Amino acid sequence: MLKHIVIIFASAIVLFGCSEKKLTEEMLLGQWNCQNTLMRQINPKVANEFHDLELRPDYHAEYIKNGDQVLLKLASTSEIIDFDAIEKNKDTWQSIGEMETNNKIKFVLISNDELKQDIVFSIRDKTSKEIINLFNIEVICKRITD
Repeated sequence: MLKHIVIIFASAIVLFGCSEKKLTEEMLLGQWNCQNTLMRQINPKVANEFHDLELRPDYHAEYIKNGDQVLLKLASTSEIIDFDAIEKNKDTWQSIGEMETNNKIKFVLISNDELKQDIVFSIRDKTSKEIINLFNIEVICKRITD
């Protein structure tokens, strides 16, 4: 009986797939209200498990198209971020004094009007390359429709 259930489950995966819907730039364009749903940190030198951090307030984000570029504008600052640079630099470490930082963001489309961002922000010692702090952040953004 168990063997039949496994075969049916495997067949369903093959027939219907289990992949996430691909997020395109066009889907991203527009205004979003974003809420941190998870913020946690680990310091590998001190402990081997994450501990929760206080969630940041909601924020407003807008993705706009400028020529071939998609730009992220945050309402709380005047900063404009090149969305393509986020993807291109995910394996690049940025030098800040005696440390280096890395920011990896994975976008998951929940629906046409809701997306999730899984963010891993790492800080390491520039000389030893040892991770000093690791942050895991989850953000849910809902499209603002007027």
